[in-house]
Amino acid sequence: MLTHKRTQTIKTIRLILRRFSLEDAQAMYQNWATDEKQSNF
Repeated sequence: MLTHKRTQTIKTIRLILRRFSLEDAQAMYQNWATDEKQSNF
């Protein structure tokens, strides 16, 4: 049987994968959500 352990942080020399947090929202919006070149509208 599998046991859910929630989102685990994975760290390597060049990368850290972690769960998103509310503090990430502003950077996400500025870096991804406002890219006019990627807009389909």
